[in-house]
Amino acid sequence: FPHAGKHGEIMRILKLDLWRNFAKENRYRNIAYISGRRKAESKKRMRTINQGITFDYVPYIAPLWTWSDQQVWDYIKENNLPLSPSYKTTHKSGDCECGAFAQPEETELLWMFEP
Repeated sequence: FPHAGKHGEIMRILKLDLWRNFAKENRYRNIAYISGRRKAESKKRMRTINQGITFDYVPYIAPLWTWSDQQVWDYIKENNLPLSPSYKTTHKSGDCECGAFAQPEETELLWMFEP
C-alpha cells in the first residue's frame, strides 16, 4: 500500500487521468463531475473540496455536500438502496482502498476481505 505522500499520485493515475481524457475526448461539452463527497466525512475534505468549483474546465458537483451521516442512512433506507459489497465486509465505502491513510488494523482488514 502507498503511504500518505503518494495518495495524490495514485489518485491521479487511477481517477483523474481518466476523467481528463474523457473530458478532452468530449471537448468538455455537457460534462460534470458528480461526487458523493460530504464535508462531514473529514476535516481534510472540508478544506479541500466544496460545491461550485471547476476542475479541468468541468464543473464539480457534490449534491450531498451538506448532508449529515443520518441523512445519508435515512435516504438509503427510504429508497431501499443496496450497500456495496466492500462496505458489508470492511464497513467503509470502498471508494478508495489504496491504504495511504489507513491505520495498521485497516490495512489488515483490506488484505483479509479484499485480497
